[in-house]
Amino acid sequence: MPGGIIDRIPSTLGVSWLTTLGLLNLIGLALILVALHRIGERLGNKKPFNYYLYSIIASWIGNWIGGSIVAVIIFSAFSSEDASLGTIIMIFALAFIAVFAVGRYFTMRTWEEMRKTTGVGEFGWVAEVVKWGTLTVVALIACMEWVSILYTVGVYLVFVSIEVTLQALAFLRIPERAAEKQEESPVLEEPVVF
Repeated sequence: MPGGIIDRIPSTLGVSWLTTLGLLNLIGLALILVALHRIGERLGNKKPFNYYLYSIIASWIGNWIGGSIVAVIIFSAFSSEDASLGTIIMIFALAFIAVFAVGRYFTMRTWEEMRKTTGVGEFGWVAEVVKWGTLTVVALIACMEWVSILYTVGVYLVFVSIEVTLQALAFLRIPERAAEKQEESPVLEEPVVF
């Protein structure tokens, strides 16, 4: 509906939708980190927090490499030395793929550790979606001559959407799983609270 309240929020604040989505992403990452840290403190396993932090750092490095690729491509449009710039672009592209894979690996390890730590099986599903999404995107990038970049980004966004939905479901299952553990071992004097 044009002219709705949602349409006016970014323009009222003086920011674009892209900036708004970036800020929402940053807030979401911070909330996940806080949740992983608190769960890790309560259950005595800091690995999920550390792995997720590593994946965020790798993503940040990947964004810088991706930005460098775009800058080199723009620079190459105004230069006549195509051979050397093509090599530079290829090196940056391979570095980007490597950093992307490392970041996604640590994301997968985060959710595998959360499954082991909390006993919530849905975290294992998230890890599987991350693994298969990463393999699919890397395979599509390898076939870039036949597959467009927009198609690859679209496939990646589908996998990320599934991943985020499963993450939400898994986090919602934690209290239920804690109650099941409480019933299994009533010897505990105080309830397990997350």
